[in-house]
Amino acid sequence: MKSNILFFCMMLFAYSLFAQGTWHTEAGTHILISDEATLHLDNISLLIEGDLDPGLGTIIVSGVASTTASRIESQGTIHFHNLTIQKEKHDVQLDADIQVANILSMQGGRLDLNGHQIDLGTTAYLLGENEDSYITSLSHSGGEISAKAMLISPQGANPGNLGISIQSDEVLGHTKIIRGHASHDVPQHGQSTYRYVDIIPENNQDLNAVLRFHFLEAELKQLQPQSLSLYHTFDEGITWSNGQLDNRNLTDKWLEVRHVQRMGRWVSAENHHPSSLQASSLGEIKLFPNPTSGALFIHLNAQTEQELTLSIVNILGQEILSRQSSLHPGWNEIKLDLSPLSSGVYLIRFPANSLSEFKVIRE
Repeated sequence: MKSNILFFCMMLFAYSLFAQGTWHTEAGTHILISDEATLHLDNISLLIEGDLDPGLGTIIVSGVASTTASRIESQGTIHFHNLTIQKEKHDVQLDADIQVANILSMQGGRLDLNGHQIDLGTTAYLLGENEDSYITSLSHSGGEISAKAMLISPQGANPGNLGISIQSDEVLGHTKIIRGHASHDVPQHGQSTYRYVDIIPENNQDLNAVLRFHFLEAELKQLQPQSLSLYHTFDEGITWSNGQLDNRNLTDKWLEVRHVQRMGRWVSAENHHPSSLQASSLGEIKLFPNPTSGALFIHLNAQTEQELTLSIVNILGQEILSRQSSLHPGWNEIKLDLSPLSSGVYLIRFPANSLSEFKVIRE
């Protein structure tokens, strides 16, 4: 092991290698990873009690050892230039806060935050996250990964590549993005997924922003992605907004909300109170979010293959628009864009043989 370390890195330190597979650097030692060298820790935990100077190097954690035998541990914050998680089996557990200056690459296995913090600063980014290799909290003990950026009229900015896209014509200024992995209790809607996002801009008013939140299926628990809405809070979860959703893509796994004037903490949870009625030829019909700031999703449980025509009328009975859709047996989804309409109450009218009227509120 010693010869391999010296081959990959030039270091000035005294070190210990424990029998259980821990690379231990003792207090008072100094480790220097010179130039762009790579230190490969295969089936070995990393315990730093001395000083680690990452240089421009890369540390790779790999192998098939159990999660508890693949730890990154220290009493203080560990600094990395590049950190690669490359487990063939099991995962890697954080037992320390870490900072990454360049790339945090997920190439195999999960990185368990275990209640700790990952700081990407203004220069680093997350690479390669997917359904098989991602950052999470396996014991649901929480933990966060964060990044910072200067946002001036951002058009799809994704600081740190943390899975939140921000679009606005306004100057947000110095902005911090925090992605956490814990579930929240959203009153009347139950538990959220195991991901939340804090967006903390320097300017936090009249932003008229579009936010797109990516998610992983592994974070959903038993929640149904087609029923998710977005909820936000400004007071650490004391009060929550009504469910909002303007667009979604279940193939690429993202939810989008528009016309956001103020940032806060965002979570996704099922909308347990969509409008819902029974209709003789269509079965159950659900509309959400209601009220809506733009997009309205209509779920219809058709009993037979059929053509459906629906119309939207104002409170004066004037038809604003109509929509024809081909339905197949089972659940169908129709998306309506109400953003061009003025705020107020509208009626969704279905064919007379199914359902007459359905009230929807455009915020």
